Amino acid sequence: MSAVGIIAARFAATRFPGKPLAPIAGVPMEERVWQGAREARRLRSVIVATTRSGEGRRARTRGASSREESPQERGVAQARIKLATP
Repeated sequence: MSAVGIIAARFAATRFPGKPLAPIAGVPMEERVWQGAREARRLRSVIVATTRSGEGRRARTRGASSREESPQERGVAQARIKLATP
């Protein structure tokens, strides 16, 4: 069995705006999560769902797939629906 991993990299959080870019030992948090998810054997792909086009472009430059959602959408459930809809 294989699955698709979706990383919800939202920038509109009220408690920690910009959290996906927060550095952890010099590497943005979202990038660290993506690197770890890529190593999961049961995930056939990993998609970064973001609310900012610049972040989507940055993710793609390192080889990640990305999907943009509006800031009003909230996280993985909406991203999953968008990915399932052609």
